[in-house]
Amino acid sequence: IRIPGWAEGAEIFINGKKQDTVEPGTFYTITRTWKKKEEVALKLPLKPRLTRRYNDSVAVHRGALTFSLKIDSEWKHIRGKKPAADYEVHPISKWNYALIIDSNQPEKSLEVREKSVKMPCFSEDRAPVVITVKAGEVQSWGMEGASAAPPPPSPVSLSRPPEDVELIPYGAAKLRITEFPVAKL
Repeated sequence: IRIPGWAEGAEIFINGKKQDTVEPGTFYTITRTWKKKEEVALKLPLKPRLTRRYNDSVAVHRGALTFSLKIDSEWKHIRGKKPAADYEVHPISKWNYALIIDSNQPEKSLEVREKSVKMPCFSEDRAPVVITVKAGEVQSWGMEGASAAPPPPSPVSLSRPPEDVELIPYGAAKLRITEFPVAKL
């Protein structure tokens, strides 16, 4: 059984009995003679974690998912026959945020909400997992051409008071900010 590298604290049970410790990033081998209706269960922890990125920014992960800022957008049809046409997509909500987060214990800064899965599950409005985090706007972080400029080096000063923002799975976001500068505390 493959144990993902992010699965610190994973557990394996055979017929309800906890097995030896499993190591993240390895394979757990079970050698035995099997009987009918035996059960193997793998419990994977979903503890939020951060990875450091460009300019000491952070990306937020939970289990196998990476999270992005939920950005309201405007879609402008450019050419071609709908729905398989060319569009320009522009943000109509703020996107240039720095996270206010405890880098050593990110779970203390993040509120995770799981919702029932509705199809299509990877849409912005139906994301089955949403993470709320405090963040502040960084007015000096702007556009470079038609895209967001690289995140400014962390830690950054905030331009406005903090507010709650929502992060959704990367695959559900159509416009994405996934690497965030960290705010000065």
